[in-house]
Amino acid sequence: MVFAALHRYHLHDKAQVTAEHHRVGIGHDGKPQNLLSPGEEIWNKWEAENHNRSWVEVEFAEKLHVQGIGFKSAGDHPRKSPTHVRIHVWHLLEGGWREIGHRQLEFGMAFWQKIEFPEIHFEAKKVKFDFHNERNIEGIQLGEIMFYHLGQGMMGPQVVIEQPRAEVFIQPQPQ
Repeated sequence: MVFAALHRYHLHDKAQVTAEHHRVGIGHDGKPQNLLSPGEEIWNKWEAENHNRSWVEVEFAEKLHVQGIGFKSAGDHPRKSPTHVRIHVWHLLEGGWREIGHRQLEFGMAFWQKIEFPEIHFEAKKVKFDFHNERNIEGIQLGEIMFYHLGQGMMGPQVVIEQPRAEVFIQPQPQ
């Protein structure tokens, strides 16, 4: 099954990430803001030690039209990867969170594994993810949250062809 061409929003410095729980330590290791940083360095993850449930909120600098989201597991301790997520957007007129979906996350035991959901669309300034890890009470961690749109990305055009639970990237030829 092939979905529309999607491009990734690059939001590391254009959004603020907060979390109910996160690792307190030196440097970048385990911090919520890492969820918007691409990369596979061992420190580049969010971690909630001693919690198997935690929420993460992402507030964008401006309202975004999101046409797909993705999650990437961290590069160590795959048993700490979340198994479920509930996704909420902030509804300004209602003054509260509105759930727009929930998904099972089947990362397995792979490092830096991506799971993408191109069918999740929303327009909002804030989004909240309620993560749950039913396998592990020692903690929960995630490598990255990715947001997609149909326009050209900040790193140049990139076509994303989706298949269930897998992704293939094809870089267009220069014209």
